[in-house]
Amino acid sequence: MRIRWHGQSAYTLTGAEHTVAIDPFGDMGPLVGSRLRFGYPAVPEHDAHLLLVTHEHRDHNGVEAITGDPQVVRSTAGRFETPVGEVVAIASEHDAVLPIEAAIARAGVVQAVAAATPGEGILPASADVPPDDHTLWAGRRIIEVDGQPIHDLDAFVKAVSGREDRSSLRLKTVSWNSSVEVITLKVDQRYWPTYELRRTDQGWKRASLP
Repeated sequence: MRIRWHGQSAYTLTGAEHTVAIDPFGDMGPLVGSRLRFGYPAVPEHDAHLLLVTHEHRDHNGVEAITGDPQVVRSTAGRFETPVGEVVAIASEHDAVLPIEAAIARAGVVQAVAAATPGEGILPASADVPPDDHTLWAGRRIIEVDGQPIHDLDAFVKAVSGREDRSSLRLKTVSWNSSVEVITLKVDQRYWPTYELRRTDQGWKRASLP
């Protein structure tokens, strides 16, 4: 599979027979202001068999970029039969705060779709709000938590489990161009309790994490 990241949350996944486009965006120039920075060019037009749109923000729903009459799964939840097989869409919150629990959830989403390269950390899915609010941007891998090396999602969950509410963690991250940055996030068990969603033979199961 060939994975192309266009910026923000926009990906194109190309396999042997099918192509999937996720959250494309158009020209964001008219929306960029003093607080909003958006350094990516518009997603170029290209064909796909399936188009996934997670929600109706302009930096996620530029469907005009995707040609070839794809099947569209847009801003909804449920199970859908598609040219690439069954797609399970899960409803979730959209919030301007990014505590550590949100980072866990986003990393899990990406690993479920396209696993991070073994030994190279985990890759949070995206940043849906202006970068002024946080710096855990799309394309930035988490490689350490408080000095502990992180190689996969299990190691990340183990490193953050059992931390006191409102305590801080240091995340060492590296971008696609090898730029290293250390950021700090807080545990928030009141509004963002940590849990795991796992698909079983009986369907999706939710389990709290310590």
